[in-house]
Amino acid sequence: MESCGHSAQYFTDHYESIPLLAPPEPSDRTRGHGHSSRRGLAELMDEMNAYLMSLSGITPQAIAEKWQKEEEEMQLKAQEESQAKVMEWLQGEIR
Repeated sequence: MESCGHSAQYFTDHYESIPLLAPPEPSDRTRGHGHSSRRGLAELMDEMNAYLMSLSGITPQAIAEKWQKEEEEMQLKAQEESQAKVMEWLQGEIR
């Protein structure tokens, strides 16, 4: 039982005098938004991505050009595959 008294005294000596912090006030940015922390995290990740891309010398324009080129290549491939199927079908009809 004496150890209980010792624990209580230790708590009083070391922790009881520490003031409790009040909860933070909601900022204008987060007030009223249920998913503000996710939105804030997404914004932070976007900013980090942009920063790291700029460090690597990658520009948003270069990314857009790359995506445009990839899209054009996919469309060309789909068109070529479609033409090949039509040619196969026509050859099957001729025989």
